[in-house]
Amino acid sequence: MPVSLNLFRRHWVAVSLLCLILLAGAGVAFVLYRHANKDIQSQTQPVIVQPLGVGALGRLEPGWKILRLAPSSTAEGGGQVESLAVEEGDEVHQGDVIAVLDSNRRKGAALSEARAQVLIASAKLAQVKAGPKSDDVAALTAAVELQVDAVANAESEYQRVLRLSASKATTDEEVDRRKSLFHRDQHLLEQTRSQLSALTTIRPEDVQVAVAELAKAEAGVSRAEAEWEDTHVRSPIDGRILKIFARPGERISTEGLAEIGDTAKMQAVAEVHERDAPLVKIGQPAVVKVQSLAGEITGEVVHVGWKVGRRVVLDNDPVKDTDARVVEVRIQLDSAANQRVAGLSYARVEVRIDIRGGQ
Repeated sequence: MPVSLNLFRRHWVAVSLLCLILLAGAGVAFVLYRHANKDIQSQTQPVIVQPLGVGALGRLEPGWKILRLAPSSTAEGGGQVESLAVEEGDEVHQGDVIAVLDSNRRKGAALSEARAQVLIASAKLAQVKAGPKSDDVAALTAAVELQVDAVANAESEYQRVLRLSASKATTDEEVDRRKSLFHRDQHLLEQTRSQLSALTTIRPEDVQVAVAELAKAEAGVSRAEAEWEDTHVRSPIDGRILKIFARPGERISTEGLAEIGDTAKMQAVAEVHERDAPLVKIGQPAVVKVQSLAGEITGEVVHVGWKVGRRVVLDNDPVKDTDARVVEVRIQLDSAANQRVAGLSYARVEVRIDIRGGQ
C-alpha cells in the first residue's frame, strides 16, 4: 500500500504540472491570436474614397430651353396662317413678326373704324367747346330786336285803346284783343331771349358728355389695336427658327406654329442620378462629349434642377435602369463651342462634372 500511494502521488504531480504547462501555453496562444487579429483588422479596414466627379447622359439644347410659338389665346378660331415671314434656320430678334393670321384684314378694318369714331367724338367735343355758330347767334339777335319793336308797338296800341275806352270811343272787346296781342308779343320776346342765352352759353354738362364720348371711342381703339395685334405671332427672344409646324393656309394645331431657341448660347442638359445630385453645385466645371463631334467641349454648371423626374435620355445598354430618378443639371458651354453645336439641338451627349469646386 505505501508503494502504491507514492506512485499515485508522483503521477498526480506530473499530471498537475502538465495541466499547468498546457494552460500557460493556451494563454500565450490566446494573447498572440488577439494581437494578430487586431493587426489583420487594421490592415483590412476599408478606406473611404471621396468621388472626384459625376457622370451622366444628357442632351444639347439652346440656352434655357426651346420655345414653342403659338397665337394669343384670344385669337379667333385658334389661328390659321395667312403669311409666314421666316423659314427654318433663320435668325430672328425679339419682337420680329414670325407669322400673320387670316383674321388680320378683318381686325384691321375694325381698327380703322374705331379710329374714325375717335375723330368724330373729338370733333364733337371741339364743337361743344367752341359754342354756337356766329350766323345762328346773329339770326337770333335780329329776331330779338324785331320782337322788341313788336312789343313796343303792341303796348302803344293797348294804351291807346285804353284811353278810347275811358271816353266810350271803343268797345271792351277791342281793349281785350289789344291786351292779348301785347301779352303774346311779350311772351315771344322772352322765349327768343332765352334761346339766344342758351345758344351762347357753354354748359359744363355738355362738355362732360362730349369728353365721355371721346374716352369711349379711344377705348374702342385700344381694344381694336389689341385684337389686331393678336393676329401677329412675334418672337419673344433673339434666336433661331428650329422647326415650323404650320404654313400658309394651315390651321395652327396643339404643336404650335414653330420652335425657336437661342442657339448662340447652347447648353447641355445632364440627367444626374438623384443620389449624385447633392454633390453637384453651380460653378463646377464640366466636360461634354458629343458623339458626332471629335474632341470634348468644356462648360460650367449654371443650374441644378429642383425636381426629380424620370430619365429621358436612355443608355445604349438595355439592362440599364431606364426608370432611374434623375435631376436635370444645365451646363453652359464655352462660347467657342457654340458655333460647332448650334445645329445639334437634342443631340445625345455624355457629361462629366468635376464636383470638387462650385458654390
